[in-house]
Amino acid sequence: MRRTLAILALALAAGGAQAATRSGLIEGGKAVVIYPDERVTVRIADGQLQLVSVEAARPGEALPPKPGPRGPDAPVDLTDAPQGAATFVLSQVGPDLALKIDSGLDAAFDYRATATDGPELNVCTVLPLLTSYERWDGRHAVALSVSQFRFKSANTVVCSLSTAPSSR
Repeated sequence: MRRTLAILALALAAGGAQAATRSGLIEGGKAVVIYPDERVTVRIADGQLQLVSVEAARPGEALPPKPGPRGPDAPVDLTDAPQGAATFVLSQVGPDLALKIDSGLDAAFDYRATATDGPELNVCTVLPLLTSYERWDGRHAVALSVSQFRFKSANTVVCSLSTAPSSR
């Protein structure tokens, strides 16, 4: 018994247990809440979301890569979204909030983002099969609610606080 407990303690200390995640679907599957340092992958169909996965992300992972040559030891980003899904990573970087969106979708889409402890945030259209980055300087949030996904027929990027169809 002692040996089993010792092995379990060593496994936990070595990272054998994954930290619990808090992100997931809300509002009956019409929105997803994303907590900092978590990666959420969803499929979007007819305004409904299907949760594919939720896992821990590296701190600061939502920031765009730094320009310049990458060294041979630079980490390779293998977090692209699977085909037909979108992956969201949220990071709180000092006083700033950052969101990375990997789109595995064949169409551009608009969405709404609201800090759970604050106002709606300015967001831009996400283009198909690309990675998009949002950054809100001086904005802290406990979590981010992402909702009102709408596919677009054209790849026109629009940045707006209100992404409702009536405001276009």
